[in-house]
Amino acid sequence: RWAPAGAGGGGGGVGGDNGAAGGPAELFARDDPKVRVVRSATNVGGAGGVAATQQQQAEAAITNGAKVLVLDAQDGDAAGTIVTAAAAKGIKVISYDRLIKGGSKPDYYISFDNESVGKLQGTALLAKLTAEGKTNAKVVWINGSPKDNNASLFKKGAHGVLDGKVTIVKEDAMANWKPEEAQQIMEAAITSLGKDGFD
Repeated sequence: RWAPAGAGGGGGGVGGDNGAAGGPAELFARDDPKVRVVRSATNVGGAGGVAATQQQQAEAAITNGAKVLVLDAQDGDAAGTIVTAAAAKGIKVISYDRLIKGGSKPDYYISFDNESVGKLQGTALLAKLTAEGKTNAKVVWINGSPKDNNASLFKKGAHGVLDGKVTIVKEDAMANWKPEEAQQIMEAAITSLGKDGFD
């Protein structure tokens, strides 16, 4: 187990755990004697959901002599340039949550079983539809950003549960995980399908 710090959901950033007393790493160490708490100087940056900001933060960290970068990549492909630049300086990169791709290979990748998350999402939706007495329900399906490898795995897991049990009347994806993108997709679905065109 590992306790990341500064790895906000969807916000992206550059950073790591400073192991402060009582912090996440120490709490995990109490649960697992194989985990060693390492105390070190740490800089944490939140990119605010902007890949270019994350790039600037990483470049600054590299310039300032970072030994390890922990990246919760805002854009898994764009962050590949960060991994390449870090590797050229001998800096280790831990890809946390979202897999960093972009032609690069981070030293470590720590995440959840994202396909299983998708299966759980699909199972929960199917249970709710069944409880409402709906069989072969008509569904508008909005996926997460194709820039995020996790979204592809969520989609795969959910399709594995729902395919053949629901009718997908429209499927699309948010470009950047923004609520307004989902809103636009749903409004377009309502316009094209009508208010009774889906369950």
